[in-house]
Amino acid sequence: STIEKQFMLLVDKMDRSHAKMDDMRDSAGKKCEEMERKITELVQKVQRARMELLGSDSKLVEQKDKSIFLLSRKTDASRQIKEARRLIDSFSQREGGSEDLAESQPLDSESEQNRRKFAVGARSVSDQISLLERRIDILRS
Repeated sequence: STIEKQFMLLVDKMDRSHAKMDDMRDSAGKKCEEMERKITELVQKVQRARMELLGSDSKLVEQKDKSIFLLSRKTDASRQIKEARRLIDSFSQREGGSEDLAESQPLDSESEQNRRKFAVGARSVSDQISLLERRIDILRS
């Protein structure tokens, strides 16, 4: 009787403890699954960020290569402009600016082609200046 009641109370307490333990285990399992899901999402985000960084790095290298190419072209263009100005100056300082400067300085083939183009242009400009000067003299007289 009292022992049975105490035993029944003890069994009841154990059942409740078991139920509580089951609830706690289920809750811990759900939390564990949720943590695994969050960790998986975080890993995916880190991988995406890493891929974006790798893409950015390759774009940076590509931009650097383009910049180097453009700077080399700028240097080449500056050299060509300098040579053109030198030719124009040499033609304008000469009285008979029709002489060919091809033998004045050895150049590589690209520079030689550009020099010849500039020489033709300079000759044309010189001829136009002479023509304009003659017309001005005619208009003044």
